[in-house]
Amino acid sequence: MSVPEGPSPTRDDPAIDMWWAVDPLLLQPHMGRVRLLSPRINKQIIVPTDVGQLLLMAQRGVPRRPVPLLGWSTHKYLSVTGRLAASGYLVSGDDPGELPEPWNEWGALAWAYHDSVVNPPAGATGSPDGPGARKAPPSSFRAISRDRLLLLPRLSPRGDKRFIEVLEQRRTHRDFRSESITIEAFSDILRYSFGPLRFADGGPMGVLQLRAAASGGARHETEAYVYAFNVEGVAAGLYAYDALTHGLALIREGDLRAEAEDLTVDPTIFHTAAFGVVTVAQTDRMAWKYRDGSAYRMVWQDTGHVAQVFAMLCASLDLGTSMTGAIRVPEARERLQLHTEHDIVTLAMASGYPKLAESGLPLALKVPHVPHDI
Repeated sequence: MSVPEGPSPTRDDPAIDMWWAVDPLLLQPHMGRVRLLSPRINKQIIVPTDVGQLLLMAQRGVPRRPVPLLGWSTHKYLSVTGRLAASGYLVSGDDPGELPEPWNEWGALAWAYHDSVVNPPAGATGSPDGPGARKAPPSSFRAISRDRLLLLPRLSPRGDKRFIEVLEQRRTHRDFRSESITIEAFSDILRYSFGPLRFADGGPMGVLQLRAAASGGARHETEAYVYAFNVEGVAAGLYAYDALTHGLALIREGDLRAEAEDLTVDPTIFHTAAFGVVTVAQTDRMAWKYRDGSAYRMVWQDTGHVAQVFAMLCASLDLGTSMTGAIRVPEARERLQLHTEHDIVTLAMASGYPKLAESGLPLALKVPHVPHDI
């Protein structure tokens, strides 16, 4: 679609009787038609492509009176503009001005995306046991070659810390000591962060994993790719964690610290860590059950649930953690050998024995010594 060139009338001219497209406005192709979205309107509608063309023109203003546009008849022009005005997609009068906070900082596209997630079109949500079901559920476990696996121990190093102590000890650490961590502690962190503890019969949803972290619909789409740098009994390299067998499938062996550091905008989280994890969401598991945009939001929420379990486990074992979402996604997809679009890189985490200041806090954290305004 294109917008005709030419001077634009101004909205503040009372002599001009015009319709204007709501601002912001997004037009999304949809099965040969166009879906209209605007965060200013709590309603999405689907229209023919020529109506979408009219709205593009209306970003510069179109007359209220019938005009020979798009080859339409007078009756069609008045009918279409009337319906668009009634729905809120055509407006008259003053410019709406600057976007509200925080969207004035983040942009109209972020605002429209947020609105499309929290206000999906009516009837968009499907359920696996209703008329929307179209295929068998995807496996709860990632397809992985299990010809060569490093099977991790299942004996847990039980700590004696109270949970309140774990909460108090959890901090972000980026400076780690050079000592290796035990394979038992390493195994424990992976099993309780990414592995199933129990299983449930989900009926039409198949066998469900029950992990320590919460997950929308028990879809548990978060998987782990592990960089081992300094773990006893584990050769340095990149591995895919196999939740079903509680094992590691080797992707590449060797000292890959520089590679891992290149995956994030801030490389310091892996600089001295004993191991790192990059989480990947296999979104087909979530999309099979939840078929509207809110499922995408749940994917990121689930990543946060997993990250909290990971951080608390590390703190319970006297390990520090650091995490970031500032990932160079194309590079990460290439290094992790992700070849399907439903695999989304979500988070990078690192762990090791932290270097601590005399206060018991991370070295980089400064403690205030003089009063400050709060």
